[in-house]
Amino acid sequence: MKNSDRFIGLYAMQRKGWLTCTYNGRLRLSNTFGERPDPDPPADLFASLPMRLNDMRLSPSFSSLAYGGDEVDLSVWDVERTFSDKPQSTDEAGKKRKKGKNELMYAEVWRAKQLPNDSLSLRQPVHITSLSFIHGSEFPNQQSSFHIVTGNKNGALRRFDTRAARRPVANWENIAKMGGIRNVEPGRNEYELFASDNGSSLSCIDVRNGKICYSYKGLPSATTSFTSISKSHLASVSLDRVFRLHTVHSPPPQANDQQLKKGEVIGQEFLKSTPTAVVWDRFESQVVAEGDEEDVWEGMEVRGEENEGSTNEDESEDEQPPKARKRSRK
Repeated sequence: MKNSDRFIGLYAMQRKGWLTCTYNGRLRLSNTFGERPDPDPPADLFASLPMRLNDMRLSPSFSSLAYGGDEVDLSVWDVERTFSDKPQSTDEAGKKRKKGKNELMYAEVWRAKQLPNDSLSLRQPVHITSLSFIHGSEFPNQQSSFHIVTGNKNGALRRFDTRAARRPVANWENIAKMGGIRNVEPGRNEYELFASDNGSSLSCIDVRNGKICYSYKGLPSATTSFTSISKSHLASVSLDRVFRLHTVHSPPPQANDQQLKKGEVIGQEFLKSTPTAVVWDRFESQVVAEGDEEDVWEGMEVRGEENEGSTNEDESEDEQPPKARKRSRK
């Protein structure tokens, strides 16, 4: 890897290997990192994407991937076709009609359309800094691959529905307070999305209307990475080398209702170096509640006391004098 290149995405694909992507658009499916009984694993697969990418995400179904970057608009590719199909050679492509700007590439299934010019008839630049697939009750799990949110350098969030249109179905301005959107991640509750900027803002967003439900107070630096570990807690790391644990409260049931409960920081731990990412392994240990533990002990038989009691009874019977037997008279 060149010094100017960097990783922007890393995902584990079950029974396939590791999918990685770099800033310069080098996509790789590696089989060497997985534990395989085959002593001769298959060779790594490579594909080329556009350069100047800032983020790449894998869909919940692992069937497609989405990316975006500097002057690279949101695009969705089919993973299997990306590594199986090969682009046409230069000679074959020259014999055919010249491709238009809106024509999809060999494994591309959808691409966002350029936004219309602004009020001064100037072209709006494309600066996608982060993106994420979202879900909710109105976005069923089997259709979650169609709904994507992008964070932009101008501080706006845009929601796309790849089935409806090529332009965003919602555009929410002024979400970031400083330096544009840094990262976006979906929550575990319905209509929940978390977004951070390059300042010290970390907020919960309602994806139905783009409204900020609440922001965490007291954060001194930019949050570099965060992940939902449950419906009630969020983990984050920041540039000040601190790991934080936050409480989470879901958006209101009805859109535009007031958010009654707000999240807060409940714990933190200082780290030795500046972390770049935080990931939850999705393994939870079973914790027995205190009340349940007492019920378990109450239902158990205490064998020691019974044995001790029976032993004492036997000893007391041995110590008692033998009873005299009455003789029967004839």
